[in-house]
Amino acid sequence: MTNISKRDRLANCSHHLTALNDSQFSVQGLPSRHIVYAPGLDGTGKLIRCQSRLLDHFQMDCVSYPKDLEHDYDSLVDKVVKTVSRKTNHGVIIVGESFGGGVALHVALRRPDLVSGLVLINTFAYYPKRWLVRLILRLRPALPSGPLPKWTRVFREPLLFSHDMPRDRRKWWFHQVRDVRNDHCMHRMKLIESLDLREKLQKITLPTLVIVSPDDRVVPPSCGQELAEHIPNASLVELAGGHTVLSHPRHDFCRVISKKLPA
Repeated sequence: MTNISKRDRLANCSHHLTALNDSQFSVQGLPSRHIVYAPGLDGTGKLIRCQSRLLDHFQMDCVSYPKDLEHDYDSLVDKVVKTVSRKTNHGVIIVGESFGGGVALHVALRRPDLVSGLVLINTFAYYPKRWLVRLILRLRPALPSGPLPKWTRVFREPLLFSHDMPRDRRKWWFHQVRDVRNDHCMHRMKLIESLDLREKLQKITLPTLVIVSPDDRVVPPSCGQELAEHIPNASLVELAGGHTVLSHPRHDFCRVISKKLPA
């Protein structure tokens, strides 16, 4: 688990986010609130760091996943719950991105008393492209166990990024995940194959913000729409920016979260 200080934020991002007009939005006087971030398949917890305004206005804890082939959803939920249990002010918002959305949903089902809200970004209760997951897992013996080589970015970039993602932000994103082992990602992908929380969504009564990108080529937008439809207290926001919309400099997630999940 990583605690991010404000002074580290510029070192973790290649450039500032686009400034907003303060007449349109102000977070002055925003109560001290906590965010716990459950990351995607990379498991690093680093990819939210480019959202510098979140680091200014929220206390942030980023959960990193174990670097082994043994963990499952239960152990990841245990880790998030342990982090959340240490927070005592105003409740905690859990931000779950992609794979991390499944972790966030599990936490909301197990310990809703510890959580004040959910933010689910380009994620799912059930991944419909299971044929693709099974195909990738079958190719696992032919793929490297360690970090993927740089030449694979040619194939990964069109899947991960929107066409207007700036080049320096793409480089920053790949730099954050440069040490992630492929076998760890494959292990977490196998967990996705068995995830199905659709029948339990009605039990989640927490205020929930579901963010979908209509140009996401990894998680179909219909997955987020399903979450917003079946979680009773959910709202849906569309933000173009590809699967890695959280890293897109066009969007200020501090503004979006504070507006949709006020204290």
